[in-house]
Amino acid sequence: MFGLRRFGSKPGLKNIRYLLSRIGDPHERFKSVHVTGTNGKGSTTAMVASILQAEGYKVGRFTSPHLSSFTERIVVNGRQIPPGDVVRIVEEIKPVIGEMVRTPGLRHPTFFEVVTAIAFKYFAEQGVDFASVEVGMGGKLDATNVIHSLVSVITNVSLEHTEVLGKTVLEIAEKKAGIIKEGGVLITATKNDEVYNLFKEVCREKHSRMFRVGRDIRFKKLHSSLEGQSFQLKGLVNDFDELFIPLIGDHQLLNAACAVGAVEALRFHGITISRE
Repeated sequence: MFGLRRFGSKPGLKNIRYLLSRIGDPHERFKSVHVTGTNGKGSTTAMVASILQAEGYKVGRFTSPHLSSFTERIVVNGRQIPPGDVVRIVEEIKPVIGEMVRTPGLRHPTFFEVVTAIAFKYFAEQGVDFASVEVGMGGKLDATNVIHSLVSVITNVSLEHTEVLGKTVLEIAEKKAGIIKEGGVLITATKNDEVYNLFKEVCREKHSRMFRVGRDIRFKKLHSSLEGQSFQLKGLVNDFDELFIPLIGDHQLLNAACAVGAVEALRFHGITISRE
């Protein structure tokens, strides 16, 4: 499967939509939270999944890239996808890839498109309630952006992948804003007011709510050690006197605030999460 990397990274949703449609549109069988950002998107995606799992939901987590094993990318309730299931789903997808190569207007899927399809197929098979999904690159044209996320998270925006996403921070922010869904909710920790105003305009156009860490969601560090750090948090719904994360660095507090905000924001879709 890693041979697919020779097909590079080609932004666009036509290919992935076709691929998913031929395997039953698995991404339509679970609710999702979608996370992008220049930094912190992987940690935030993992924290969202952990909070929802602690609430008793069955949760899929899709992140990239992996550190040591491919199966790290696709996780359900803390357990990585078995290698045998990866092989099985790839075998199911192979005939569809052949169709795509022969179909005018389509192309051979990229490595990331195939991995995205594997993840969504596995999540649907496992009957997850939620998927916490990390964007691969950018947002608007990323293969993961076929999901109908209830909540979108944009941690922050700075210059990255300028050859694909744009030469300025605002151009990149516009690409990331593509994950904001009609009638959804956006959580962001951007400190850039121009970026914030761009997000605000997109949310207005899409009738989406928007909340900003540092204004609507506030936190204060209490203690830190090599084991992690504790902090107070004033959320969208609840105030927490002390929360703990086994991660160090002030940036992880921002990520945690985004994650808590994202989970609390599910209430705008009728999903209530307990204070505990």
